Amino acid sequence: MLIAMEWELMLADAIVGAFGALIGLLIARRLKAPAGNRAKMIPVVCVVAAITLGQQLVSPVVKDWKTRRGLHAAMLEMYGNEESAALNTSILLPILHDPRFNKRIAALHTRAASDPSAPLRGMQTGVSELVAAGLTRLDTTDLAAIFEVKRALAEKSPVLCGGFWSGQISPLELTAGLRRLSKEQQSVWITVSGRALSKEVAADGPPPPAPAGTAGPDAMAELQRGLAPEQQAAFDAAAQGVPTQDIACRAFLALAAGLQKLPTDKRDTILRVLSAAPTGG
Repeated sequence: MLIAMEWELMLADAIVGAFGALIGLLIARRLKAPAGNRAKMIPVVCVVAAITLGQQLVSPVVKDWKTRRGLHAAMLEMYGNEESAALNTSILLPILHDPRFNKRIAALHTRAASDPSAPLRGMQTGVSELVAAGLTRLDTTDLAAIFEVKRALAEKSPVLCGGFWSGQISPLELTAGLRRLSKEQQSVWITVSGRALSKEVAADGPPPPAPAGTAGPDAMAELQRGLAPEQQAAFDAAAQGVPTQDIACRAFLALAAGLQKLPTDKRDTILRVLSAAPTGG
């Protein structure tokens, strides 16, 4: 891939250089009486100037095209349709070009390398960590929207269902789940995740704190009181040690059902608590 990119950049420089040489020859011919050496130098100077211009203008365009093409191919593999791939590419590309993004990613990898007990999650690129951190910076409308997509994913995949409770998400299972979503659900996942990533990359200060005091526990207690007995049992079982995948899944589905019954203020409080969790809820 690197060889192909270098070849394309060389070709771009060659095209611009040839164009510059042509302009130089035309200028030389239009001069009334140039000195011989001067006339010969004009095309050379134009070629050098054109190549320099090509490196500054054309090469970045080629690199951008290569990045866009590779990103689009990856997103097409992830979502399985052109519309979602194009949407995610258009959202991610400006973020990838932001120097602050590379700086944040480098810092995450440095931290992970120095602390083996805190490895990067998912595909270990560092993007998952930035998105999870950025969730705390979103409004509750976005948090509610992406939680509904998680609920839809949980209903399609017991593995993801349990993972949304434990925070242990398989990237392969997540990709398979995303492909099974509707285009509208994929759009919500893409736009909200992209907004979280963008906000986190652009942020200067720490994320907003989780709801203070008893707000979170009070809201969760009210949620549990509204659960059916079997849902309450799933909640209680999941709180005992490390739950099995089945128990974790039933607890997550109980949480999702309970959120739908809460008043908006209580629901928003729980969504804030979940977004501030180490796994991003």
